[in-house]
Amino acid sequence: MPLLVNIPIDSIVQLDGQPREIFDERELSELAKSMHKNGLIEPLVVRPWNGGYELVAGERRLRAAKMLRWDTIDCIVRDMGDRDAYVASFIENFNRSQLNPVETAKAMKRMIDEGMTADEVGEAIGKDSGYVNWLLQILHCCDTVLDLVVSGHIGPWVAWHLGRLSRDGQIRALRKFNSEKLDAQEMVSFCKMIYAQENQLEMFKETKLSPEQMKALRTVRSAIQRAYQAFRDLRKLEEKGPGVVATANETWAILVLKQVKELKQNLTWLEKKLKEKKMLKGANDE
Repeated sequence: MPLLVNIPIDSIVQLDGQPREIFDERELSELAKSMHKNGLIEPLVVRPWNGGYELVAGERRLRAAKMLRWDTIDCIVRDMGDRDAYVASFIENFNRSQLNPVETAKAMKRMIDEGMTADEVGEAIGKDSGYVNWLLQILHCCDTVLDLVVSGHIGPWVAWHLGRLSRDGQIRALRKFNSEKLDAQEMVSFCKMIYAQENQLEMFKETKLSPEQMKALRTVRSAIQRAYQAFRDLRKLEEKGPGVVATANETWAILVLKQVKELKQNLTWLEKKLKEKKMLKGANDE
C-alpha cells in the first residue's frame, strides 16, 4: 500500500531517463511562488532506491521546492519496477501537457524498446496506436529539425513529413523554409514533392518497362513537379505584388504563351492516357 511520507529532499534522486528534458525557468518560478503561498497541493511520487528514493512523478514540484530551500517534502512512496516507474512518469508529464513532441516521441520509443507495444503505449495515455506510430516518425528527423520542433518553429505535422525524407532532402527543405519563410501548408507541399522525387525508383520497381521508358516517365513526373512548384512560387509573388506577370518582358511573354499552349495540349493528352489506364485497371480488377 502506498505511504505518504515527509522525506528529506536531499535523499531524492531524479528518475533515470526522465521523459521531460526542458524546464521553463519562468514557470518554475511561478510554481515556487504558488507553493510558498499555498504549500504543496499534490505530493510527489517516489520509489525506494539505493537507501534513498527515486523520483517517479513531480519533477517540477521538486525543483520548485529546491528553489524555496525546503529541507523536506511530502511524497507518496510506492514499490515499482523500472518500466512501471518510467511509464508513470511519462503519463504524468503527458497528461499535464508538459512534454514537447520530441520528448513525447522519445519516451514512447523507450517504452516500445523495453517491450511495450504501440497499442499498450497508446492505451496508457488515452491514444490509439496510430497516434503513437505517427509521432514516432518525427524521430527520423535530423537534429536540426528536432531542435526546431522543440523550439516551436516547426510543428509535429510538418516534422512528420520531414521525417520521411533523406537527410539531404531534409536539409533541402529546411533551406527552402528559411529562405522563403514558408508556412506549414507550403512546407508540407514542398516535402511531398521531395519525397516523390526521392522515391521515383521505388514507384517503378515492379514495372516491365525498358530503361528508356522508365527514364521518360521519371523525367515527365519530375518536370511536372518542378512546374507545379514554379507556378506556386509565381502566384505567390503575384499576390504579394500584383503586376509581376503583366509587366514581364514582351519576348518572354510571347515565348511563354506559346509554351503554355503546347503544355495544355500535352497535359490533355497525358490526362486522357492516365484515364485510359485507370479504366483498364478497373476492367482488369473485375
